[in-house]
Amino acid sequence: MLQYLSIMKRILRSLAETKKSAKQFVKTLRPGDVVVLRGNLGAGKTTFTSAVAAVLGAKEVSSPTFALLQTYPTKHKTIQRIHHLDLYRLRRDEDLREVGIEEILSDPEAVVFIEWGERLGKYTPKKAINIYFEHHGKTQRKVTINRK
Repeated sequence: MLQYLSIMKRILRSLAETKKSAKQFVKTLRPGDVVVLRGNLGAGKTTFTSAVAAVLGAKEVSSPTFALLQTYPTKHKTIQRIHHLDLYRLRRDEDLREVGIEEILSDPEAVVFIEWGERLGKYTPKKAINIYFEHHGKTQRKVTINRK
């Protein structure tokens, strides 16, 4: 049975709370980390990733739904870049290989954020950080962050 360390579990009531949580989360990140984002459409995956990117000194993040992958340089001293993937439109392992998933996941100077990470299948890293987003009322989000 896999053991998880819960880093954070909370209700985010506003964009300001999301930014504050992102700032706390960045303190736990290390180069090479892979963050798997899970949740329904509009649950806050891109918003949270954008808030983390801002803390790391990257430009504003947009959803990579159509581009599949966006890479942003950071101003952080050890995390040099953010790879942000959206796997919503991908269905097969072959699609992931074509995107270059193995190279992206093994970038030792980056942090990788993957929306719709449940579609990673066999490529899911054993030590991935999993973030679960749930709608909690009309404007609030329940966020649970676990690290294996």
